[in-house]
Amino acid sequence: VGDVLVANARGNKLVAIQRLCTHAGQDAVSYRLATDDFLCSAHGSVFATDGSVRVAAGGSGQAAMRAYKTSLSTDGNSLRVTA
Repeated sequence: VGDVLVANARGNKLVAIQRLCTHAGQDAVSYRLATDDFLCSAHGSVFATDGSVRVAAGGSGQAAMRAYKTSLSTDGNSLRVTA
């Protein structure tokens, strides 16, 4: 969704973080359900669902990813993502 990556995380929780990795702006970030985190496959950095850095591979990805608030409408048809 534009510059935001939305994932259905563990516990049926919707999470949203910036789409581009903080290291070099790589568009290679994806959510991993098995480990409940985000991986930048370009350099191997790993980010928690709150955007904090879990693993900064090779010194890259040192800055946290921007996380956004999410709210789902009561009918489940609309997702609101806010800063």
